Amino acid sequence: MRFVQYRSVSGRPARAASRVALLARRAIAAGLMFAVWPAHAVTPLGLWINEKQTVAVHLAPCEARLCGRIVWLAKPFRKDGTLKRDEGRPLCGLAVMHGFAPVEGGAWLEGSIYDPASSSTYSGRMRLTDPDTLEVRGYALVSVLGRTVIWHRVADVPGTCPVARLHTARQLS
Repeated sequence: MRFVQYRSVSGRPARAASRVALLARRAIAAGLMFAVWPAHAVTPLGLWINEKQTVAVHLAPCEARLCGRIVWLAKPFRKDGTLKRDEGRPLCGLAVMHGFAPVEGGAWLEGSIYDPASSSTYSGRMRLTDPDTLEVRGYALVSVLGRTVIWHRVADVPGTCPVARLHTARQLS
């Protein structure tokens, strides 16, 4: 029995061409997925504030996944008047969430959450319990060894981070 290998127009074996096509389709699907999301549909895109109302995070698409940055702090300054920092970086504007991938049922998995208070990164997952409530769970090793916090969607934050104000002022001048 003789095996015949079909070739695509480019001369590559058909299997390689189909892999390239599959990757292209996945990239296009990921791009369209983020392009068609309305800000307040059943997605976690947008502004979220924790229950204690001490920090607000903006969740946005990044590299076909979801990431989040601190955009507001209730107390952005230390007692001595200096900005709160994490390893030399200002907390305002700090990326604290990376790589959350959507799955069915309003959940987002495979992410990581950075905790500036402990300077540690944890595995994370999120789940929308309703359009304006987000359960965020950070854990080490297994989900059972973690903590869940509830965030609420907000239209706007009470103020801006001092760093964001300085950055904006530099852009305007």
